[in-house]
Amino acid sequence: MWCPPNLKWSDFRPESAQVNDLYYSLITASVLIIIRYISENLLFKPLGRSLCAGPAQLTKTGGDAGKCRRVKRGTVHKFSEGMWRCSSYIFLSVYGWFFVLWDKPYLRDTMQSLYNYPHHPVKTEEWWYYNIELGFYVSLIVTQFVDTKRKDFWQMFLHHIVTIILLVLSWACNFHRIGSLVLAIHDIADVPLEGAKLAKYCKKQRLADLLFAIFTVTWIYTRCYLLPTRVIYYTVYEALDVILFFPAYYIFNGLLCLLQLLHLAWTWLIIRIVFYALQNDGMRDLRSDSEESERSHSD
Repeated sequence: MWCPPNLKWSDFRPESAQVNDLYYSLITASVLIIIRYISENLLFKPLGRSLCAGPAQLTKTGGDAGKCRRVKRGTVHKFSEGMWRCSSYIFLSVYGWFFVLWDKPYLRDTMQSLYNYPHHPVKTEEWWYYNIELGFYVSLIVTQFVDTKRKDFWQMFLHHIVTIILLVLSWACNFHRIGSLVLAIHDIADVPLEGAKLAKYCKKQRLADLLFAIFTVTWIYTRCYLLPTRVIYYTVYEALDVILFFPAYYIFNGLLCLLQLLHLAWTWLIIRIVFYALQNDGMRDLRSDSEESERSHSD
């Protein structure tokens, strides 16, 4: 089920991916949730109250002393959540591209992630990359139920579940090279997306539109071009010549294709938002909040 024909778990060398290592990601998820709670309350929320405040308004005391800047609590919540995600994606993208993949031969030639499979030793930076990424997505699953409610809640929930299963399965089957490529391609577009939403909360419309344009180009290039051509094509087609397929491999490819379908669905939504922005006065929030959530967080 989980290993290529004529191989069993004991045939994997000690330096290969070990299933028991996955449990460390639960510790990482807990640590990330604690770091998020501290950073949001001590840094991101105060920053949000400062940057997202509306124009000064006169109060009953009158004069300059009676001017105040007001901001909805809901906007502060969204800003702090966005700051956490944006900073996380920046860290993961920089670490993935410049510390994990930069000198790896499979970054330039995807076939290097398939040759001599499953005997691919795990380097320290690859181990930490998987551990942090898996812990991050587990933490997103947990905190999604207390974050600002959004209209695509269940789509994002499904996306996180598929990503976690892919990470677990690719690690268990020693496909960490393919998995690392998927992670690096997957994260980078989220940086300008979260940046655009932060600019929107701060009422910086031109900056929001610029970042959203960067996000759109990055998303289409990475999710609709790089992922299918540099990963899925090789795992579905080129792998036939170098790997004996086994049941878990079909599950792995099926989940990759499901992830790509989710990307295509979101691409259609992004294109609709772009046309809306061109016809009106700028971008809307890609992941709009539900009316219930907005009411519950507002003053």
